[in-house]
Amino acid sequence: MAITFDDALKVIRALFGEVVIGDDWIDLERPIGLRDGARIDRIKKEEVTTAIDRINSAIGLDGAFLTWEEECEVMVLDNGRSGNYIPGSILREGLTLESRDENSLMFSLGGPSLAYALYLLHRIYEAEPSSRQRHPVFRRMRDRVRMRMNRNRASEATDGREVSFEEVISSLFPSHTIQIKSAHARTDYRSLCESFLFTLAYNYDNSFLMASGIESIFRASGIERVRRFTDGEIDAPRMTYKSDLVHHYQLAVSAESPLLAYLSFYHVAEHFFEKVYSDDLIEQVRLKIADPAFSLKRSRDVGGVIKLVANSQKKTRDEGGVDELKALALVLKRFVDLSRLVDDLDEYDPHIIQHYRSTTASFSDANTVDLRGTRAEEVLSSLAKRIYKTRNSLVHAKDGSRPKYFPFTSDEELAREVPLVRFCAEQIIISDGRVI
Repeated sequence: MAITFDDALKVIRALFGEVVIGDDWIDLERPIGLRDGARIDRIKKEEVTTAIDRINSAIGLDGAFLTWEEECEVMVLDNGRSGNYIPGSILREGLTLESRDENSLMFSLGGPSLAYALYLLHRIYEAEPSSRQRHPVFRRMRDRVRMRMNRNRASEATDGREVSFEEVISSLFPSHTIQIKSAHARTDYRSLCESFLFTLAYNYDNSFLMASGIESIFRASGIERVRRFTDGEIDAPRMTYKSDLVHHYQLAVSAESPLLAYLSFYHVAEHFFEKVYSDDLIEQVRLKIADPAFSLKRSRDVGGVIKLVANSQKKTRDEGGVDELKALALVLKRFVDLSRLVDDLDEYDPHIIQHYRSTTASFSDANTVDLRGTRAEEVLSSLAKRIYKTRNSLVHAKDGSRPKYFPFTSDEELAREVPLVRFCAEQIIISDGRVI
């Protein structure tokens, strides 16, 4: 995807406001300050055109991964959840490791190059033309630009140091990138990135994840976009909910990993498995006894009821618990309103229902589901199968011929499944709530 100078100007204007184009310079609306007091009020056109040439010379443009024959760069997301973090000096100044062998490799963690930043911002700009200013990357950078502009209104001090546009963009960018440089052409940059990430996790007890694509960056933005209210628009709670369900939901919402999010939302439904399975068995027995064809005086009829209960108990013992697929279908039938589910999904992403109707994740043997189908019972059964089989692919990782989930590699596909189970979990929690 070639990028032109006009494409770069669109990104610059979206972040910095109106600019004036001269022969050699791009003048900014207001100066931008850095942390050390240095400022920039204009950009060298040559710096931008050099970055554009570099983007267009890349041999690989794969989502958030940019590669050349002797170099690569990819955005990473900080997944650190423990109390041990990479020292702040490394996050501020970057980290560089150089191999001292025949491979002559240099690994760096730090702010993005100007070429990479313009590439990624242009991808976001083109992918979300109607809502680019609400995309988390654009929004965070724009907020920082405004803060730096306002800071310069109050102080005109500068240390006189010449500041490059790359330095400014790097300081504004809301995340870090990995850059790998090689003395020779290579094709295994993804493996090298994984090796570097393992080294960071091993030595600093902090996990960075490679962004698998534009959609995977700050995944929560879709829900945030749908449900953002001003303070005056949110009502006080009118219901109470089960504490453990709320805790599972909070864990899912705060999770960086789509795997943890999916399983935590699933646990909300799983909470009711025993109850709905037992209630269903009681209802089956009640219907048999209430049937006018049933007679307490016929041993065959009474034996049929006993057999029904015995078979259910045997199946529970053999499977080490209730029939989870059946229990999930019963939970969805009791708590989930399909029309509300469709509306929630449509508001989140107008194309995602079609995705569920035509596509399944490669790591799962799950089925497609037409949520707009007219037979509600069949839709709920199909929905339960998709959710359950996806869950199984996450918790069973045995080697073999069956599809298997690979952490990080499969995350972008799994992220598409999370809204489905999230909106179901929300309805379950709300339906089980009690009016205050």
